[in-house]
Amino acid sequence: MKKYKVLNKKGGCLIGMLISLSIFVVVIVGGTVTLINQTPKTLGVADVKFFKDVDLTELGLADIKIKDIFGQFKILSKSDTSQVVANPFDSNVETKKAEDNLGSALPKTPSGETDFTAILNKPIVFKKEYLTEYNDTTLAYIFNKIIAQTNSKSTTEEGFVFLKNINANIDEISITGSGKDFKLRVVLSINSNVISEQIKATLGAMSTFIKVPDVIYMVSYMAITADNDGKIVATGEGLKINDAESVLANAIFKMLSKIAFENGFENNDTDINIISGMLGNAFSGVIANLGKVGTATVGINNVVLVKNLGAQGITEHKLSIITNKAV
Repeated sequence: MKKYKVLNKKGGCLIGMLISLSIFVVVIVGGTVTLINQTPKTLGVADVKFFKDVDLTELGLADIKIKDIFGQFKILSKSDTSQVVANPFDSNVETKKAEDNLGSALPKTPSGETDFTAILNKPIVFKKEYLTEYNDTTLAYIFNKIIAQTNSKSTTEEGFVFLKNINANIDEISITGSGKDFKLRVVLSINSNVISEQIKATLGAMSTFIKVPDVIYMVSYMAITADNDGKIVATGEGLKINDAESVLANAIFKMLSKIAFENGFENNDTDINIISGMLGNAFSGVIANLGKVGTATVGINNVVLVKNLGAQGITEHKLSIITNKAV
């Protein structure tokens, strides 16, 4: 995958786009019925630059009726956590599970917390190879801690820098399937309540037409397996906003890509592929630093005697990982 330069921005990029687009839609909706039944192209505004030098043609909205764009905004405003997050994690439970597997091998932060960002920098090693098991809820907790503890200026892992810069949290990681057919579902949330007052101030009385939800969810779907070296291979299969099909979803992914990446794209890249690729690379990279996916015959204290690397280490809601051994 091509390396993209991730701009060092402090969140708000997705919300900024939504505010700008909402202003445009509300102004049009404030017009006549004739206007809302037309498209940006027929109204002659499809090529007007309205945010970060991006127009509605580039966002794929030029031929969508104004009323349909507005309708999609109304759907977007009804994000429901219970309908999107199917496999949440409990930090109180997962903290102990994560530290049982990793605590002795990770450094501490100045405040005395386990420093999970160490997993980004290099493989975590032990004196011996051990067979460890990670529930997907434990992995979600670990990934969320990495984002929370990461300073986007101090890591080059572009997936985590990207997530940090859009103020994302990991709400769910789910591993489901059987045999050799497993799927990975990752749910990210982006908090938007901090800009509620900005929307009201910008739209004034028209703010009653647009309700931006407190949280917007990005849901990534991937197929996953593990190769003979025990390395996770993740292939993107879909990316949605609030886990729903929407013409606005593609526009949002386009804007995220335009804001997050400075060097442009290769011709065969799409915005969804870029973002999915970054998420997949971030997941496989962290797992590789935890160890190798596979099964093993073990002795006392789960010390590995005979190992068998590969996809058999992936099971429903769980990864079996053989730790890296210090050389």
